[in-house]
Amino acid sequence: MSMEQWQLRFKKSPQMICGVAAEIAHRFSWSPLWTRVVWIGCCFAAPLLTAVAYLALAQFMPQRR
Repeated sequence: MSMEQWQLRFKKSPQMICGVAAEIAHRFSWSPLWTRVVWIGCCFAAPLLTAVAYLALAQFMPQRR
């Protein structure tokens, strides 16, 4: 799979696991790709805090249908 195909997949995909990054990107009109990149960066910087925040957001954020 080429880099362009990967970028298109991450930009267009509405959700990867729980849809938290996609929903945040949608609410703030950000790129889903860069929102996911920031989430991954946060996972390396503070994994426990990021996991707790992700699970809390996944539980309480309304999901797009």
